[in-house]
Amino acid sequence: MADKTEDRRRFLLGLAGSAAAVVAAPLAAAAPAAATGFDPARLAGALEGFSASLIREHLALYETLRRRLQALDQAEARLDLAEADAGTGRLRAHQAEWLECRNALVLHQSYFGALTPRSVTPPPALEAALRRAFGSLDRWWVHLRATALAARAWAALVWDPAGGGLRNVGTDDDRQWPATAAPLLVVDLHEHAWVLDYLGRPEAYLAAWRKRVDWNVVAARLEAARGGA
Repeated sequence: MADKTEDRRRFLLGLAGSAAAVVAAPLAAAAPAAATGFDPARLAGALEGFSASLIREHLALYETLRRRLQALDQAEARLDLAEADAGTGRLRAHQAEWLECRNALVLHQSYFGALTPRSVTPPPALEAALRRAFGSLDRWWVHLRATALAARAWAALVWDPAGGGLRNVGTDDDRQWPATAAPLLVVDLHEHAWVLDYLGRPEAYLAAWRKRVDWNVVAARLEAARGGA
């Protein structure tokens, strides 16, 4: 019996690892690495349209997510996989929280990583790609803006090779994400991202955010997602 229990643990561990890798891969590929100099703290007080208080509070939440994900990763080894149950249990709760924290962390990195104090216009190649996908840069924006106003968590321009290439997506929580989509440009729609400065004015928040987009970052992400093609 002990051997069978151990075999089941190993089997479940393999399944859990494989599933996590499949779900997290597109988002993980878009996460800024430490070597890129990812330092969102520099944005506080530097972004026109965003108060320093708003950015600092948002970054405090990001840091909480980062620490929580570290704790979940460390707790993984202490879970008893033989007690897995779809109704209740620590493993079920752990996997759900890990997915939520991991997605939230990477999407926040994508959000902050494409903000800039400078005024940046889309590079010609990126604008041409948006024109092919949406008809024009303006039509892309109209679609993304509507997607954002209809969502509660995130709206994003993504590269989804399995879904036709460039498209806009919206989600209502941190667990939702198209499995094959890499985020290129992400806007945070949670209230913590905008209510302090734009209470009751989500349209104004979106307009201010658009002015702070670093389109060079978006273009680089698209090139990376397409494999440099």
